[in-house]
Amino acid sequence: MDFLIDTVAGSLSSDLSRLSLVSNNLSNINSLSFKRVVNSIISGDASVDGINIHQNRDFSVGNIVPTENSLDVALSGEGFFVVQQGDSTLLTRRGDFHIDSEDKLVTHDGLTVLGSNGAIFLSSDDLSIDQLGNIFHNDQSVDTLSIVKPIDINSISNVRDTYYRAENYQVVEDPGILQHHLEYSNVDISQEMVQLIEISRHFQMNQVVLRTYDELLANTINQFADISQ
Repeated sequence: MDFLIDTVAGSLSSDLSRLSLVSNNLSNINSLSFKRVVNSIISGDASVDGINIHQNRDFSVGNIVPTENSLDVALSGEGFFVVQQGDSTLLTRRGDFHIDSEDKLVTHDGLTVLGSNGAIFLSSDDLSIDQLGNIFHNDQSVDTLSIVKPIDINSISNVRDTYYRAENYQVVEDPGILQHHLEYSNVDISQEMVQLIEISRHFQMNQVVLRTYDELLANTINQFADISQ
């Protein structure tokens, strides 16, 4: 019977983990370039009370929305922008860039956006960016956005928010860049609602098992009490 309790407890813990994940996905449904996270049951290291859980990010393209800002760029295909934080190189799909006080192209929170020659310096936002990431000002080529993809997408790790790290990656030849556009979350509310319903039903099923066990245990104790009298 202890085994039954442990199994149900582990299952309930897994349900709570899934519920937390779905809630986080839904809370980021309007976030720029957020990638939904999904749980899968595997045999591996990350264990939740005896049930092995692994979290994967869905890197499919999110909802792409047009804007009026020339420094807003979205990737309509695979790949990531390359940015620099101190000595570290990070990857992101969030493309709401701006020009800082040093005339560098930076992310929304000030990380340096990298091009083919390192940092990209721009004197004006009066520019055009083609689908390959080539940046032009007054019909003159300025630089090219560096767009890469991990050789193994499963090796990518989330650093924070929409920033990722990968050890090995390669250049994306045709990233399908869209200027005057931003990519939003790829969370599908209908998928998440289905997940919520499944979690709720599974949780209720485990509650029924525990209630049945509790009743069985109570009946067994009463029977022993009757025998002893």
